[in-house]
Amino acid sequence: NLSTRLTPQFNIGFGKWFVPGFGAKVQLTGFRSKEKKSEEANNLEHYYDFNYFPYWNKPIKWWDLNVNMMFNLSRLIKGYEGIGSEKLMNQFIASVGIGATHHMGLKEHESSNHLSGHLELQYSRFFSPKKNFSLDVTLRGIFYSTEFDLIDDQYFDENISLNLGFTYYFKD
Repeated sequence: NLSTRLTPQFNIGFGKWFVPGFGAKVQLTGFRSKEKKSEEANNLEHYYDFNYFPYWNKPIKWWDLNVNMMFNLSRLIKGYEGIGSEKLMNQFIASVGIGATHHMGLKEHESSNHLSGHLELQYSRFFSPKKNFSLDVTLRGIFYSTEFDLIDDQYFDENISLNLGFTYYFKD
């Protein structure tokens, strides 16, 4: 059930395009997530996955500060459209980066810090030829060491999210 996995999340970032296809950004991401645990957790409601195996949703509070390289795939493939152009009103941007994740309230630790890896694919729909305001849909993956859920059953833990938001571009 998807509703058992939905949680709010915030992102705020600042970036700079160095050339039309390449840029960098610093971003703060976080708030809380629901983690799917395969072991019984006290005082948590349990659910069943597609194979009818029980699991328990455990709420986790966290934040992540990260630095990413951005690649405007639309401009890299089709070329720079020029200032004020009606072309490329829909753009795809990929990002890859590293960060530091801080998890709060873990059961066996008061807090925990981990290095994190980041992958993002963003679709941006611009509303004017100035391209200074866009509606964004971002598929984001944050990956960190397996101690996040205190179960050492895999190589890494992940936070996969689908975000909807707006971006305002300040012009030089």
